[in-house]
Amino acid sequence: MRKRYSALLTVFMVFFFIVIPVGVLTVWFGFLLLPIPWLVAWLVFGVIFSLGIYIWSLSKREFDRSGQNLHSKTGVKLITSGIYASIRHPHYLALMLFCLSFALGFKSLVGKS
Repeated sequence: MRKRYSALLTVFMVFFFIVIPVGVLTVWFGFLLLPIPWLVAWLVFGVIFSLGIYIWSLSKREFDRSGQNLHSKTGVKLITSGIYASIRHPHYLALMLFCLSFALGFKSLVGKS
């Protein structure tokens, strides 16, 4: 089981070490950019990033209310109230919104795909 997670982590690390520099280079040299004005890009960034922060804070508050500990292996129960009633992993959704907001904020086609 650990080997599978190690291989998956390696794949993600290689992917991000390639995609992030390519995304920075596209903005730096001005190719592969979305054809929208910078002001619109940053407004979209602000809205999506704020939504991600809101979802993350809702999930954090609900997790803290449950009284569970991230490092405890005993007494773990499924949280089914609050935002967890609608979304099983709201932290992941918030992370995806953060990444999407930065890609759109920098008008990057590479980060969007």
